[in-house]
Amino acid sequence: MRRRFRRVLGFDFRRRYFKPRGVPLSSIKEIRLTDNELETLRLRFIENLNQDEAARKMDLSQSQYQRDLTAAMEKVTIALIHGYAIHVDKVNNMLKVKNVKVLIPVDTKDKNDKMSEVFGRAKYFAIYDTDSEKLEILDNPGDSQARGAGITASQFAIDNNVGKVVASQIGPNAENVLREAGIEVEIQTDKTLGEIIDSL
Repeated sequence: MRRRFRRVLGFDFRRRYFKPRGVPLSSIKEIRLTDNELETLRLRFIENLNQDEAARKMDLSQSQYQRDLTAAMEKVTIALIHGYAIHVDKVNNMLKVKNVKVLIPVDTKDKNDKMSEVFGRAKYFAIYDTDSEKLEILDNPGDSQARGAGITASQFAIDNNVGKVVASQIGPNAENVLREAGIEVEIQTDKTLGEIIDSL
């Protein structure tokens, strides 16, 4: 059995879904690209590193780095030629930088209170930066909307460069907007804001 290497990433890939414009998700095929494959492309074509330098950055052998790079280039080429969507997957055998904003819907500004049971009509949105450990609690601009509060909440997350949303429940339309923007969605129930932050 081939050894599974533990990759080291130097960048937080927040946008995880790319698709041809105007084509609904229900009618499109998908190519799945792993975080480590995307990192090989970044090091080669953005950082302009040679094979030896990039392999050392990822803590890989040169041959393993080249295999990952070749797989990534093949997948991206197939997706572009055939018009497939590209879904960037997380994998469990790698290290990542700690650098992401997390949005949590809340109804009070007290960290000891439970998170909101709703997403789009929560009173506030707590945004926690896992890199700086800064917490902001902002008014939800769509909490009193008659319709479309979930979509407004999703757009709020996008506008604030959020990489992950933790909520008790999210409607399917709002969730689709988040996922198409590459924002991770995690469902948690019966947790306080402080407990969610401590788990990040």
